[in-house]
Amino acid sequence: MAKSITFIINPASGFGKTKKKVKSIIKEIRAQKSDAKIHLTQHALHAISLTKNAIKNGAERIVVIGGDGTLNEVVNGFFDQHGNLHNKEASVAVVPSGTGSDFCRTINTPKNLAEALDFAINQESKLSDVGLVEAHDAHGQKIKRHFINVSSLGLSGLVAGLMRNATKRLGPTAAYFLSTAQAINAFEAPTVIMTDSAGVEHTISKCSLLSFANGRFYGSGMQIAPHAKLDDGLFDVIVIRDLSVLFFLVNGYKVYQGTHLDLSNVSALQASSCSVRSTSSTPVYIECDGELFAQLPATYTIRHNILSVVR
Repeated sequence: MAKSITFIINPASGFGKTKKKVKSIIKEIRAQKSDAKIHLTQHALHAISLTKNAIKNGAERIVVIGGDGTLNEVVNGFFDQHGNLHNKEASVAVVPSGTGSDFCRTINTPKNLAEALDFAINQESKLSDVGLVEAHDAHGQKIKRHFINVSSLGLSGLVAGLMRNATKRLGPTAAYFLSTAQAINAFEAPTVIMTDSAGVEHTISKCSLLSFANGRFYGSGMQIAPHAKLDDGLFDVIVIRDLSVLFFLVNGYKVYQGTHLDLSNVSALQASSCSVRSTSSTPVYIECDGELFAQLPATYTIRHNILSVVR
């Protein structure tokens, strides 16, 4: 067990439901780890600086209480501007309290708060892969971001934008499902050129979705990469072509079951790095761990066993 633990709680996570539970969460933290430091995020990207400062001040473990987006910020807070870890011995843990909390599905985190906190505080960590995407912002400037779960481009970027305005009453799974259907209806699938780590160039016409998966789940329970492993040094790259609303409504359940790889318009490969560009003049957007991030062209690289993760 790490001696010095810092908790980072995002009150806005889970469509704002975490805010209603903050007092009970803090009470349970104090019951299990009375000397823990606790911080609440106040704005977007705040968790990055909170993590960086905590590690520099001696935190040996950062426990995230929030969703995949908050976890993504915390993971990025472990690295400096050159991609080096602030402390190679520090670890990250996560307690699910987000809209999707899909990374927690991959590592089988307990859903009960007390059990999840016990797991986060006392479980040993294991070295895990982290993805790095280098892409471009709306002004064409290069930007980069680490991600621990899944980064996708195409439909998923539009879905990430739609989810910002999704109704809270539906619940996360229904919200993601309906946002995906809405995005499919509005999306004009581009032709994407992907060059993998072996130097093989893949021309993907009518590319609806291209996912680089480290974890297995995204989109509130969609098992997009059923065979992905967190420590094999490889992305599971999932390609979905020419997706229509009708096809999604008929076959969408297969993505939740992880049986969609058998569909004729779905293909998969593994790679440690890939470069991706689009032939379209229309921007193709990228999301990282459920958050809208950048646009093509982009380069994806797996960083093998770089981060200690409680799992």
